[in-house]
Parts: sequence; C-alpha cells; structure tokens
Amino acid sequence: MKRKIKSKIILNAVVLLLMMIIIIVISIFQVDQINNTLTTINDINAQKQRYAINFRGSVHDRSIRVRDYVLLPPGEERDSVLTEILELEAFYLDSEKNLDKLIRSLEMLTDEKETQLLKEIDASKIQITPYVTEIINLCNKGMEATAQELLLDVARPAFQLWLDRINAFIDYQEAKNNDLTNQARSIASNFKILMLVIGTVAFCTGIFLSIVTIQSVKPLNQVAKALDDIAAGEGDLTAKINIKTKDEVGQVANNFNIFVATLHKIISVVKNSVEGLANASSGLTSSMDATQNALGKIHNNISKVTQQMGIQSEAVSDVSQSIQNINKNVTTLTEIIEHQTESVNASSQAVEQMVSNVHSITTALEKNEIQFSNLSQVSDTGFKKIAEVQEQVQNISVKSRSMSEANAVINSIANQTNLLAMNAAIEAAHAGEAGKGFSVVADEIRKLAENSSIQSKSISVGLKELVSAINEVVETSNILGHTFEDVRNAIDVVVNEQAGIRSIMETQQAGNMQVRTSFETIQKLNTDVHNGSLEMYQSSQKILKKTEDLVHITAEIDSTMTSMSANTQEIESSVETVVSLGKMTESGVKTVKSEIDRFIL
Repeated sequence: MKRKIKSKIILNAVVLLLMMIIIIVISIFQVDQINNTLTTINDINAQKQRYAINFRGSVHDRSIRVRDYVLLPPGEERDSVLTEILELEAFYLDSEKNLDKLIRSLEMLTDEKETQLLKEIDASKIQITPYVTEIINLCNKGMEATAQELLLDVARPAFQLWLDRINAFIDYQEAKNNDLTNQARSIASNFKILMLVIGTVAFCTGIFLSIVTIQSVKPLNQVAKALDDIAAGEGDLTAKINIKTKDEVGQVANNFNIFVATLHKIISVVKNSVEGLANASSGLTSSMDATQNALGKIHNNISKVTQQMGIQSEAVSDVSQSIQNINKNVTTLTEIIEHQTESVNASSQAVEQMVSNVHSITTALEKNEIQFSNLSQVSDTGFKKIAEVQEQVQNISVKSRSMSEANAVINSIANQTNLLAMNAAIEAAHAGEAGKGFSVVADEIRKLAENSSIQSKSISVGLKELVSAINEVVETSNILGHTFEDVRNAIDVVVNEQAGIRSIMETQQAGNMQVRTSFETIQKLNTDVHNGSLEMYQSSQKILKKTEDLVHITAEIDSTMTSMSANTQEIESSVETVVSLGKMTESGVKTVKSEIDRFIL
C-alpha cells in the first residue's frame, strides 16, 4: 500500500493524541467516581452518622438525667437536672430536624433498610417521650417510688432499645462507608492497572511508529553516499538503490536511479565519441606529417627546377610526374580533411546532446529540491504536533499533582479531627460520670477520623502511581520528539547535498558550453584547410597544364617557379597550423577521456 511520509507522521501523531485523549477521559471518569465516593462518605454518610451520634448522646444523657431526677430530692439541683433534660431533648429534636432535611434532599440515595432503621428510632422516641413526662410528673407529685418503678421496669428497657436502634443506624452507616471505601480502593487499583496498560501500549505504539518512519527515510543515506561519490567524480554509475517503499523517499530513490542510468548513458556516449575523436586526431596528425614531408619534397623539387633551368627539357617529364604526385597527395589530403570534418561534426553533436542531458539532470534536481522542501515542512508539522501532545500531558501531570494536594488537605483534616477527638475524650474523662456520653461521641469521631486517614493514604498511593504512569508517557513523548528532530536533520543534510550536486551540474554545463565553442572553432579551421587544399589542387592543375606547355613557354618558367615556391611556403604554414590544432585536439580528447575513465561504467 502506498503511504506518504506525511500520512505516516500524521498517523503517528493521531495515534498518540488518541492515547492521550483516552488517558484523559478515563482519568476524569475514574477520578470523578472516586470524588463521588468520597463525597458520599464525608458529606452524606458521615453527616448522617454525626446526627445519629448526636441522637445517641442525647438519649444516653437524658436517660442519666431522668435517673438523677428520680433519685434527687426536690430542690434547685433537681430543677437544674430538668433543665438539662429539656435542653437534651431540644438538641435531639434539632439533630432530628437536620437529619430529616438531609434525607429529604437525598431521597433517591436513601435505601429501604435505612428508612426502616429511622422509623424504628422514631418509634422509640414516640414510645419513650410519654414515659419521661409521666416520670417527671410523678416526681413532682412526690411519688418518687412509683416514678422509680416506672423508670426501672418500663423506661430503662425503652431507653436501651432506643440506644440499640440508634447504634444499629450508626453501624449501618459505618458499613456503607466501608463498602464505599472498598469501591474507591478498587477503582484506584483498577485505574492504576489501566494506566499501566494504556501507557505501555502508547509507549510500544510510539516506538513502532518511530521505527517505521525511520525505516522509510533510510534509503536517503544511500542516495547521499552515491551523490557524494558522483560529486567527487569517481562514482559507480552501475550501482542501483534498492527501492522498498512507494512514498516520497521511494520516489527520490527511483528518480536517483533514473538519473544515474541517464548519466551512465551520457558518459558512455561521450566516451565512445572521445575515443573516435582521439583516433581521428591521431590519424590527422599522421596525415599532416606526411603532408609536411610531401610539401618539403615539392619545395626541393621546385628549387631544383629553378636551378636546372638549363636542362629544362630533360626534366619536363620528371616535373610532370612530380605534379601528378602532388595532385594525388592533395586529393588524399582533401579526403583526410573531409573525414576529420565528419568526425568533428559527430563529436560536436555528441557534445550538444551531453549539454541537453545535463540540463535535463539539473531540472530533475530542481524538482527533487521542491519535494525535499515539502518533506521538511511535513516533518516540522509532525514535530509541532508532538510538542502539543507533550504540553497536554504536562497539563494532566499538573492536575494530578493538584489532586494529590487536595488529598493531602483531606488527610490533614482527618488528623486534626482525630486530635480534636482525643482532646474531647480527655475532657470527658475529666468530667467523670457526666462526660461519659460525650466520651462515646468523641470515640466515634476518632474512629471516623482514623478511617478517613486510612482511605486518604490509600488514595494518595493510587495518585502517586498515576503520576508515575503519566511521567512515563511524558518521557516517551520526549523520545519521540527527539526522533522527529533527527529525521528533520537528516532531511536537511540531503537537501544540502542535492544543492551541491546542482552546483556541480551547473559548472559542468558551463564547461560543456566551452567544449562546444572549441568544436565550432575546429570546424571553422577544417573548412579553411579544406578550402586551402582545393586551392592547392587547382594550382597543381595549373602547374600541370603549364608543364605540358613548358616547351612553348620556357621564358615564363622562372616566374612560375617563383610563384609555386611562394604557394608551397603558404601551404606549409597552413599545414603546420593544422598539425598544431590537431595536437591540441588530441590533448583535449585525452583529458576528457581521463575524466570519463574515473566513472565506473
């Protein structure tokens, strides 16, 4: 399946972002559950338990005050006890009113058993209140014995039943708190395991996607190395890069293989053309040497003709033969020059083709440069996405620490509550018999504070493990960010290498233009030499005609020989120029061939 690097990077970021969202949603849900549980424990059940403890304290103290009222003689002290009984009853009614208000506001959260316990407590209150009133009335009438009998036989069991029912309600609330505590612990434990699993999956997913991305850009190293070899002028033009992907990197590697194949073809054509040009230059040099020798002989012959004017008739046949040889040599020279011209034209066409191919390579490099620029932009986008994910995880970590601080505050409140309970117990002990009821209340508050402290510690341990899991996710995100940074740096290195190759291609194109200009100069010189050879051929024809008419124009031979000598010197000068140019061409061809041989074809 063809998948671009941009898609891979976006997929990587999306997967990690989804992992973060899942962690955030689950964290919010689990913490909300724990918060609801703690709210139920502290704000609902503990409140009910507190009002029930007030009930118990009021009932317990009232039973003691009723007993004291019966036992004390009439007087100020008995009136004080009656006042305390009325105050305790008012305290009970106030707590009952508050409890009833709380239950009505939480009607959906009150179960059937709790309602039944409250009804039983209310029934005990309704049952005992008339007895207390009757006992007080009997005592006021002076019937203490009857009041004491009513207290022991009826009121005392009723008070005991009332306290038992209140204690049952308190124990029921304690049991509900224990169940909720176990639920909170279970949620925290499951949350810890879930965070470890999700964190491990996120870590493994990030590592896997990073490895896939790195493997996708790995062929760029081969491209960079091959380009370095080509830029140094000693590259292996037969080497190919193994393409395993169809993304941008695969396209770059494929374009590089096409580029190397095209360059191999160009260098091969140029090499063959240079070898042909070298052979032609060598042949031209040999021909020019032969021409120089022939011209030397012609010059000597002309000198002899001039010196032997007296024996002109005998040398006419020799002169005629020499002129014919000149014609043959000129014809041969003309053919050689034409062959050289054809070779130079072919070499010029090869150079033109090489210039065109180098231009095509430069254009391909420009396209690759645009693709690498797009790839760099995509890497920057992926790097920014990873930074955003890291920032979100940091925010989660900060919120987790806030939760730890809130839990620490709860623990501190529990410790302070425990300390207050201890102080209350000490004060109750100092109060003696009168503080027993308050001592019971203080003991219940101390138990409640201890339970809250234990629960707070359990939650603190769970939150610490949560923070540890979040920190591991943060560390994984940082590793992934560094991986994206390495990928982006590798892309920048390849872009710089390609820019260097482009500069080299531009320099090569300028050199090719110079070679093309040199070949145009050679073509012009070949044309001049060819024209000179034609003129020489025409002159030799004239000489031959004059030689045939030599018997009739003996008087004109001297001037004709002088003219021929001058023409021969000009020809020698032209031939020397051609020889010099041929040697320069041969030297240039050897240089080009040496440079081409540096490549492996």
